[in-house]
Amino acid sequence: MSAFQLDIKDTDIAVLTFDLPGEKINKLSTPVGQELEKIIGDLEKRSDLKGLIFISRKPDIFIAGADIHEILAIHSSEEGARASLAAQRLPNRIEALPFPTIAAIHGACLGGGLELALGFEYRIATDHPKTKIGLPEVQLGILPGMGGCNRLPELIGLRSALEMILAGASWPVKKCLQKGLVDEVVPPQILLDRALEVLEKNQFRRKKQKFSVLNLLLEKNRVGRNFIYKKAKEGILKKTRGHYPAPLKALEVVYACLDRGLTDGLKIEAEGFGELAETDVSKNLIHLFFQSEAAKKRRGVADESIQPREIKSAAALGAGAMGGGIAQLLSFRDIPTRLKDVREEAVAQGLATAHALYRKLVQRGKLSQRELSQKMAWIGPTTTYDGFKRTDIVIEAVVEDLAVKQKVFSEVESRVSHETILASNTSSLSIAQIAEKCERKERVIGMHFFNPVHKMPLVEIVADPITSDQTIVTTVAFAKKLGKVPVVVKNAPGFLVNRVLMPYMNEAAYLLEEGISAATIDEVMLDFGMPMGPFTLLDAVGIDIAHK
Repeated sequence: MSAFQLDIKDTDIAVLTFDLPGEKINKLSTPVGQELEKIIGDLEKRSDLKGLIFISRKPDIFIAGADIHEILAIHSSEEGARASLAAQRLPNRIEALPFPTIAAIHGACLGGGLELALGFEYRIATDHPKTKIGLPEVQLGILPGMGGCNRLPELIGLRSALEMILAGASWPVKKCLQKGLVDEVVPPQILLDRALEVLEKNQFRRKKQKFSVLNLLLEKNRVGRNFIYKKAKEGILKKTRGHYPAPLKALEVVYACLDRGLTDGLKIEAEGFGELAETDVSKNLIHLFFQSEAAKKRRGVADESIQPREIKSAAALGAGAMGGGIAQLLSFRDIPTRLKDVREEAVAQGLATAHALYRKLVQRGKLSQRELSQKMAWIGPTTTYDGFKRTDIVIEAVVEDLAVKQKVFSEVESRVSHETILASNTSSLSIAQIAEKCERKERVIGMHFFNPVHKMPLVEIVADPITSDQTIVTTVAFAKKLGKVPVVVKNAPGFLVNRVLMPYMNEAAYLLEEGISAATIDEVMLDFGMPMGPFTLLDAVGIDIAHK
């Protein structure tokens, strides 16, 4: 079956629709590339066309990137370079078409998807939250090998391109428009109509990034570029300590391509891609990606007939750092949330925590001030249980004390509906013991977030034998709705993460006791590859929590 449908409109505009058969997402593979290249070859011969629009039929997906299985199968740098050069032909040939071309982007446009779109003359994207555009290749231990290291700096400037490429970042549409990565932003409902209108009426409004004087000084001369290179390399080494070769190689390739011309630049890019694709680091990161994706698909129980209940409203009990962070996460997903604590001052502090997190998003251009106000409006502060009857889940984040948690769960149970899930954010206490004084123990579950809540992807879903399968399935689905990776674990001491972590922390304490300084131990573990030293981590977690 064909992955593409070509439709020539009465206005002599070609609309090429990508819809990969049998797949939930569009991805670029060798067979897909060969089919697309044949279509482009046919279009090259047409002298009657006024333009080409490339669009996806998948819901919320433009192109998710390349087929990662093919990257995993690369076993030599020469093989990787050949694969990169072959893939580069697609945007090259699109770029050379004798008529205007438009990439109409809705949903995820990542990796090879963006690199393909860079070959189009004009890019229109939708203002939908699921439209994310980026180059995540370094997260898989490779670099953009389909022209991204060459075309992106040319389009949006060196510093902005490095910001995306070296972090493996995906940007919201608003930022893409500001940077000049897309030329227009429209609602999803009119994406195709607007693309047709642009071609029919020649309404191209090409968005060029406005360079500040500082940008011009830095990017348009050798001294400035050397300074950018030096600072970027320092930033990579500070973050990775040299354990991840992809960001360093990507930086090297981008600089080697500058002012070399596209033909030579693409060869340099292909060689860099080949060098990384054969490494063990890349293979392991790809395996880790597959594991992470598999975790996202798990439902929590074996019985496929049990369907999750929809969580439409929530409450966070306890307005400390965790409670405020949880409330912010819930409100970010537009979930009406009650934030309760016993003191008004504590509730105010919880609101301040959420507001500070949103303010950072505004500063980074990921939210507008208006959106900040809208998100904060989802949080209802309270010192009573008013409104709890309508909540579908209550997430408790009070002090890590069994007696306090038991009292809180007993209180809240009498003020919510019989269907409400009671979840504890405990990191160390038994879910069965927390539920001891509850009548509907099957509704009690652990939902252990990690600090900081907005950054850490993992959530432990702690299920005791008393917890019903319905509660587990619903909580797992809810964690996914929040953008987290849920892992269902038994109600055993330390659950999963702390069960693995505590022997490591204990050994660090033994070394300290034997006379090695905390600073030395932390430094050695950072050099080994840990993101944080054990004593820095101990300070962050809290020595009292670790002791308990």
